[in-house]
Amino acid sequence: MVKIRFDEIIAIESIQNYISIYTTQKTVVAHLTLTKIKEILKNNNSFIQIHRSFIISRNYLEEIENNLVRMKNDLLLTIGENYRDELIGFVKTKTIRTGRN
Repeated sequence: MVKIRFDEIIAIESIQNYISIYTTQKTVVAHLTLTKIKEILKNNNSFIQIHRSFIISRNYLEEIENNLVRMKNDLLLTIGENYRDELIGFVKTKTIRTGRN
């Protein structure tokens, strides 16, 4: 059994009945579905699903460009069309806009 602290999780990727958990220290593969990990994380608002195969930590989000998210560990992930509005809404509430493009 491997213990992983929520605050060390950068992203979670689903690959069929397994998940890869990218942390600040390492990547852990576990026999879990994304549905099960979403249930585990449901009360932790630090995470957001950005694709049918990816959940990310809002704390490690570095940059959004077009349909890609760059995490602080340089992991590049695709934003799913069905998840884009929620992600953009989150970013808008957490950033300062100057009125200039």
